Amino acid sequence: MDIRRSSAIVLIVAAGVVLLAPAWLGATGEPTAMSGDDNSTPGTLTIEFDQRSLDALGWAVLPDGAKDASAFGNRVTFPIRASSGLRPGDTAGVLAGSCRAAGALLFEWAPERIIIGNLDLSVDADGAWIVSDTLDDRAGGVPVFFLSSVMVDVLRNEREIRVVGELSLTESWARELGVADASGMAIGVMTVETALVDGWDDTGGSQPDGRDVDPITTGPDIVVATLQSVARFGRLGDITAYAIGTTACNYGDERASWVNTTNEHPVIAQAIYRLKDDRFEQIGLSWVKHGFYALSEDYCGLGCPDPTMGQELGVGCSDPYMAPLNGAQSNMALRSDVDAHTGYFPYPWSAPPWDDLTDKRIQVRDIDLRPSDNVGAEYFLEGQYIAADDAAAGNGNNNATYRRAIVTHPQPILYDVQPDTSSASQIGQAAIRAWQDFDTTVVETEVQVPDDGLFIVASKAVPLPDGFRRFEYAVQNLNSDRSARSFSIPLPAGASVRLTGFKDVGYHSGEVFDSTDWLVTVTADSVTWSTESEDVDPNANALRFGTLYNFWLETDAEPKPTIAAIGLFKAGSPDSVPVATIGLVGMPRPLCDGSFDIDRAIRLCTSDADCLDGLSATSQTYCVLPSGEPGGEGTCYVQRNRYISIDPNPDSRGIPTARRVSLETGGGNFVPIGWVGEPVQTVVAGPETSPQLLARVEAIPYFRDWHVDDEGNPWADASVHLGDCEISPGHGYRVDAIPLGFDIDDEANYSDGLLLRTTDDWADVVGAAAGDPPDGVRNFRDISAVVAGFQSIQSAPKTWLDLQGGTATPELPDFSDVSFTDINHTVAGFQGADYPFSLPCECPGQSCP
Repeated sequence: MDIRRSSAIVLIVAAGVVLLAPAWLGATGEPTAMSGDDNSTPGTLTIEFDQRSLDALGWAVLPDGAKDASAFGNRVTFPIRASSGLRPGDTAGVLAGSCRAAGALLFEWAPERIIIGNLDLSVDADGAWIVSDTLDDRAGGVPVFFLSSVMVDVLRNEREIRVVGELSLTESWARELGVADASGMAIGVMTVETALVDGWDDTGGSQPDGRDVDPITTGPDIVVATLQSVARFGRLGDITAYAIGTTACNYGDERASWVNTTNEHPVIAQAIYRLKDDRFEQIGLSWVKHGFYALSEDYCGLGCPDPTMGQELGVGCSDPYMAPLNGAQSNMALRSDVDAHTGYFPYPWSAPPWDDLTDKRIQVRDIDLRPSDNVGAEYFLEGQYIAADDAAAGNGNNNATYRRAIVTHPQPILYDVQPDTSSASQIGQAAIRAWQDFDTTVVETEVQVPDDGLFIVASKAVPLPDGFRRFEYAVQNLNSDRSARSFSIPLPAGASVRLTGFKDVGYHSGEVFDSTDWLVTVTADSVTWSTESEDVDPNANALRFGTLYNFWLETDAEPKPTIAAIGLFKAGSPDSVPVATIGLVGMPRPLCDGSFDIDRAIRLCTSDADCLDGLSATSQTYCVLPSGEPGGEGTCYVQRNRYISIDPNPDSRGIPTARRVSLETGGGNFVPIGWVGEPVQTVVAGPETSPQLLARVEAIPYFRDWHVDDEGNPWADASVHLGDCEISPGHGYRVDAIPLGFDIDDEANYSDGLLLRTTDDWADVVGAAAGDPPDGVRNFRDISAVVAGFQSIQSAPKTWLDLQGGTATPELPDFSDVSFTDINHTVAGFQGADYPFSLPCECPGQSCP
């Protein structure tokens, strides 16, 4: 027998799926049990491959994804669907019906790709035992194997049946594989153990009448529940190739399509990131891997009440792809085929041939992993699913998940990357989120492009020894098809920029996109990085989906909240989007003239409603209220002697206004310090009191009707308490208002100012009773209240007493509860000591000195 092959074949058993791949494939992974189309299965279908036959074919078995593993031998087992069954037939010793298993086989060798699955064992009219591929629901299935020397054991009392037979290649399938000489060749033994039924039906996949779990979101909602493994495929030059194993769950109330033979299935993008020296960067990315079969497991604990036939992911069900499958080269395609916003890609999709084992997979250079070059670095994995029905349901923004990774160096020029078993996958969180999760000083902003996808921007100002600062920006395009062609930061007059930098992640393996670095342009009022526009080069190095680019500059300017701009690559409206971030120029004021000036990076709007919505979203980017104990996450506090209370004017009911805050500087003069931001319901006096409305000082005006909440309901407490590091004890303030649509630079448009003053003595924390507000007098009662708070006495107003701030913002409580330091501060104030904290400063976004 002469069987010709361009390369040997390897059989990998992983996640209940058999992958035939080139024999030089080295990978790791752990098989996972498969489930059928309901919550119970009546038996199993097992194939025990014969090693001699596999050797004759040039195939080798790698159980558990590694050649030296032997725990599972040459055996693979699939569950049998409850909807199928066998029964005694009309002829003695011959059975009727069919027995369908749940599982798929992916056969791969360059340049072909064959997938079979849902193997169906049946007896034809002539009494022959046929094993058919029914994955694509082709009429009658496609016969791929047949059984001979069949032994049938029927246990009628137990209503069980056992079928054992020699498994051989059918003539038609051998021709399809290009190995016609192997027709009739025995390759192993198949054993079926299942329930015996009086009748049967093959309507498997019908949805149960009831579900054990309520839907979480509307429509299909595919999330990556875990990144369970990493496979290393080898090395070429200074590049090592990897793939990441993913498990997806459907959190929606509708099934997600998983049809292999159309474009109605998800694609999977994989990437590796590194955090090093205050820079979060992408160091490797893959092509997209096409999904081809959905199991019906319950990894997410939702019960999987809606199992399927494999061409859909059921409601509440999960589907794993081990790392070897996600690195199967013949099942990977060009990123340039995919519209990440809509989930569309053409079918048949593009699967160009590959030259070596690193092609199409995640490619990472040695220098990015070598321990000696990456002291103190942190590494992160990311998996992202993109699917048309998920996107159409509006659920595309939660399809990426990251997980911390560990890099080891067991041998020279050998770098292993594996998930950190002590760190859970961060479900629904793109990799860029890891930067702020590991460094709370990082500012993170979401930018949703109208009628398109999401960008996430993270930034940090890093002090340098010579007094300069390095401003670091990481911009990740999660799923925007329009992509980005520029990133611009405004500069103040006279700012000195001595260094700029840019870093992208390289495309590879014949992907059509260019990888030319972006150019940087420094003018008197901005720094802009950019690539070619779409009309000049449609394959220019735009920031496309699933990629992250870095931008940085060194300057002597101070960090301030600012508005940067992302210019969009593909044509459409708008041609750019604003993004609030850390910068050098304070946030500008809005103008409603229907345009956007990218050079000045000013937020302009098309309508009053747009102004209101946009400003609300922008203001919340920076002025995030602190949270902590007591009261739980999301409960915010402010010290009583660090806020002013503002009551709404009854005459302004129904009129959106913005409230300006000015500081008294002496002689009746007031200097504006900011605006009253969006109020939130929070606790001011401690968890024992009712929620109040608390706001922060904002850099841009925030317009609203101050008599109602966001749903139009009257506020529970009409007073808004303004607290921030810009509000200090012993100072006078003026608050005035201006209606929406009026020129904010014309003082004639403002209302008469409300004059307020904060408590003079910072040690004045209570009134006549321990629960009363400060009364303007400091005495032993204040000291006793702080001591009571330190002793955790229930009635003590703990939040008022927490005078000790953190190192970054000493004006605000550190929420570590009352300490000895708070007692000492109060005693010092009682003795007449000066206020120990700083004067008003630019905040937030800048540490108060």
